[in-house]
Amino acid sequence: MDREDALQRRVIRLALLLTAEPRRAADALAIILSTNPDILRIGESRIDRMIVQHARGEIAPLPAYSETTVSDVPLDAVVSLTEPARRLWDACRTLEAQPREAWILRDLEEMDEIPTARAMDCSRTAIETVHRPTALNLLREALADDYDPALAELRTALERLDPEPMLALAHAAREHAIRRRRFTTLILLGILLVCFGILTYILFDLLAWDNANEIDPSIYSNQAPGSVRPGPMNAPDSFPSQLPPTPPQR
Repeated sequence: MDREDALQRRVIRLALLLTAEPRRAADALAIILSTNPDILRIGESRIDRMIVQHARGEIAPLPAYSETTVSDVPLDAVVSLTEPARRLWDACRTLEAQPREAWILRDLEEMDEIPTARAMDCSRTAIETVHRPTALNLLREALADDYDPALAELRTALERLDPEPMLALAHAAREHAIRRRRFTTLILLGILLVCFGILTYILFDLLAWDNANEIDPSIYSNQAPGSVRPGPMNAPDSFPSQLPPTPPQR
């Protein structure tokens, strides 16, 4: 497995944990690949941040596509969970957004403080003193002594996750987005060409009208020097030679 494939699988895993929906996990990878097909150039910190934003609904999803291979099913439908792991996961889904994100990133994924803070766009102090302790207290209260075994079993179950269907769906979504973008570009280009054709026709029509109404200078070539050129102001009947008498005023 090369580094690019490993990073894509990590995106699927983290997005699946944060969204709990295979389709949205695939959408997260498709959105990331739509920004740059070479996922290695994006950087892990930006990738983590985009995954969290996608889970929060801060990034618009890609347009709908028909190449569907993963249905809207919960996490436990694609990952085989034991009873303690299922209880832990169900308790995790009841947490508020930021405590849940902090627990998944710090305890389940075992990320460091700084990458977690960057992904959540939150200070390390808030994560370590507010969000993560809140999640740990609620989860330990819900599972009591089963918390640590359940956490280990959940990690083991996630290691057996098969991301291939979600990877295929993500690449299909990205290809669909590319085709849609190309089609939109062609439509806009066609509209621009039509507008250019209309403007060109109007311009040539105006030039033809000017040429048709231009006075031929050859009509003045046979006139004697000093003669007045005919025109609307000095035509013979332009003005009468004598004005009519003014009627007497009473």
